[in-house]
This record gives sequence, structure tokens and C-alpha cells, in this order.
Amino acid sequence: MNPAWHKPDSSIPTERKDNWVPVHTYLLAEKGVMFIEQMFLEELSADEIYEFAFIAASIKLRGASGSPMRPIAIPIASD
Repeated sequence: MNPAWHKPDSSIPTERKDNWVPVHTYLLAEKGVMFIEQMFLEELSADEIYEFAFIAASIKLRGASGSPMRPIAIPIASD
């Protein structure tokens, strides 16, 4: 079970019954941890690129808790 997506049960207590993503709320709103989900990395793996610089900038939207972004992976040259 992924507590970020599944409705809470007795093992994942929430302060509010209408908060069905308690982990997202805790990490983003309370701790300021930004996270990205559903990244497609298969092409990097197929090309055997395992080390890369990751750049991602989101659109700043007032009052939003998320926004679209374009992630960029720049391979790091290995010697």
C-alpha cells in the first residue's frame, strides 16, 4: 500500500478525515519537501545512463500545491 495515494486506515492516522493524502500533506505542506512522481526513466536505463544531473523547474502558481514541469536529465561523462 502506498499511503500517499490510498485512503488512510487505522495504521495511517490523519488529523482530518477529508485528508486522503496524509503523506503528501506532511512532506509538502509541513516539511517543505518537494517530490516528483511518475517519472519515465526507462530510456535512460536502456542507454545505460545511470548518473546524470537532474534539472526540474516548476511553474510558480499562487495557491497551488503542484504544477507541471519539464524534467531534464544531463548525462555525466564517466572516465
